[in-house]
Amino acid sequence: MDEQEIEDRVHERAHRIWEEEGRPEGKAEVHWDLARLVVSLEDAKQAMRKPIKIDEAESIEAIVNQGEFPTLTDQGESLVHGALDDEGA
Repeated sequence: MDEQEIEDRVHERAHRIWEEEGRPEGKAEVHWDLARLVVSLEDAKQAMRKPIKIDEAESIEAIVNQGEFPTLTDQGESLVHGALDDEGA
């Protein structure tokens, strides 16, 4: 598809958006931007639907290790509550 065909489609889409919104004044730039976006998404639709090919799945260790976070005991929070009370008495 050449550039002229794309610009024609954008023009038609922008005009349709303008009419659907009730032909408001001063929103031409918004309509053109939206029309360019819609046309580009229409053109890319087939490419977006193609499945992603992955050579090899990650090992299970990579998934298991994602959940390993330090706990409070790793930060010195394992003190016995009564130990400080005995020292202060």
